[in-house]
Amino acid sequence: MTFENGDDMDLGTKLRKEREKRNWSQKYVAEKVGISSNAVLSHYERGVRDLNTKTLTKLARLYDVSSDYLLGLTDDPKGFDNDFFEAITDPSLKRWCEELVKDSKEDDLYKLRIMWDLINKK
Repeated sequence: MTFENGDDMDLGTKLRKEREKRNWSQKYVAEKVGISSNAVLSHYERGVRDLNTKTLTKLARLYDVSSDYLLGLTDDPKGFDNDFFEAITDPSLKRWCEELVKDSKEDDLYKLRIMWDLINKK
């Protein structure tokens, strides 16, 4: 499992890069996630202000990346440890897992991730 992102980008830099990758303005993103102003988003992107978990989750969903990725806990924007999928050899089980990932909320996937980590500690 990867706990450190190799690109050394902090949260604010990742937020800015994800926004710029989509050519979105700070105002647009602020409106989409319910941030009071684009100045607040600017503070998040510059690391001047910490954001709460709810805002982090909204931004991750808007950018279609995981909060783990934004926080630098994984290099995978989707936030899944590739070992998980590589460990599955049964094609029907693999399809089920892929559908699960598409149709689940991030909180539910986080719980599954914890279970996976517990299983791997044996």
